[in-house]
Amino acid sequence: VPQAIAALLLAILMGVWCARWYGRAAGWAAAFIQVTAMYVLTYGRKVDVDMTVWLFITAALFLIAHEPAVETRGRRFLRWAGIGALIAVSWLGKFHYGPVMIVAPTVIFYLIQKRPLHVFRFLNPVGLMLIAAAVCIWPWLVLKQLPGAWDLWYAETVGRATGNKGYDPVWYFVPVVLVAMLPWTSLAVAAIPSSWRRAWRERDAHERFLWVWFLTHFVIVSAQPNKHTHYVNSALPALTLLAAQ
Repeated sequence: VPQAIAALLLAILMGVWCARWYGRAAGWAAAFIQVTAMYVLTYGRKVDVDMTVWLFITAALFLIAHEPAVETRGRRFLRWAGIGALIAVSWLGKFHYGPVMIVAPTVIFYLIQKRPLHVFRFLNPVGLMLIAAAVCIWPWLVLKQLPGAWDLWYAETVGRATGNKGYDPVWYFVPVVLVAMLPWTSLAVAAIPSSWRRAWRERDAHERFLWVWFLTHFVIVSAQPNKHTHYVNSALPALTLLAAQ
């Protein structure tokens, strides 16, 4: 049930996101595409925590992508405290996976947009306190009752990142993405030329954010030696925005 609810909330979020950028009709299309894509129908019914983590990641990116150029100090503080909270709870779901998938594309986007000082907005004191609680206090409490948890955590994080669990080819996720977005893959592919032109020739910030999000996530998971098909799914809501166009 929690993963099914997360899948529905993610569809609503993508509908709102797309409506703000491309209009109401595209927003309805995005919600429908999101809730009917193959990877959502698969992982929205599984007990694994992944769908909830993807919701947290996408929600944080939503708050970042929709930050207005001019915002009161109070609203900005609350925005980045919320982003910090989402980073914290995504850590509880899959350790470093969530925080990396939020921070990495954001930093790259700010650098491309020549706004490097915006990176320091992650240093929101409330957000940092919540992240510290998730990173330090929660593992400490778990280890007090389950000392053997450390070996499992190490194997599933460092072990996977260093190839101790095997190696997969760097192109592993190319067919995975094409299948995961069915039956909407052709729509996403058809939207690529226009979106890419607007992002890099016309310097459309919305399209740039979309592409930085997708490519950063795709490169990160492709660079990891050991791969599972669902690792790339955090990038796929970006393709919902493409297909909806």
